[in-house]
Amino acid sequence: MGRMAASGAYWLSADADEIWASDDTLTGSIGIFMALPTFENMLNHAGIYQDGIGTTNLAGAFDLARPLSPEIKKTLQLSLENNYMKFISIVASGRQLPLETVEKLAQGKVYSGSTALELKLVDKIGSLDRAIAAAAEKAGLIHYDVTLLTPSMTLTEKFFYNFNTKITGNIVEHLPFGRALVELTKKTIIPTATNRRDPQSMYAHCMLDY
Repeated sequence: MGRMAASGAYWLSADADEIWASDDTLTGSIGIFMALPTFENMLNHAGIYQDGIGTTNLAGAFDLARPLSPEIKKTLQLSLENNYMKFISIVASGRQLPLETVEKLAQGKVYSGSTALELKLVDKIGSLDRAIAAAAEKAGLIHYDVTLLTPSMTLTEKFFYNFNTKITGNIVEHLPFGRALVELTKKTIIPTATNRRDPQSMYAHCMLDY
């Protein structure tokens, strides 16, 4: 684990044979949240209203120009709770901890690497080089090379990257909080918008990596 490895990053780590962290790593944040903005109030303020007839209660359910129906709210909440329990179960299984213990450690709480070691959320404290050496030892390797892999960008990712680069200057220039907003966009919003490949549109994201 690097400086930040919380929430979605910990989900990915939880089932590993060994988890290494630094003393000052921020990890944990075992939890899930969901946000689905709707824009009916903003549109109404602009004098834009919507109406229509549907054949079922779910017709147009995800039309962001109207509020979410009670049925959809309940469906989303159940989905959220199901995935939260899945997250906790993965951690409990991977770390060989009782489910009740993980539930107490969860709820979005963030821990330092040293505290996570005490709570058995990680196995060792050490540098990346030591973690690599430990992995090589587990694999029975004596002579090995380390290669840093970086994924190539898709056309969509390149488009958003170039678009973001062009608008960055204007945002920073005109908004007092522009720089922070740009960094947030680079690290969270754009990657999320360009990497939506999960068939159920379910994603785990570390909100502490910016």
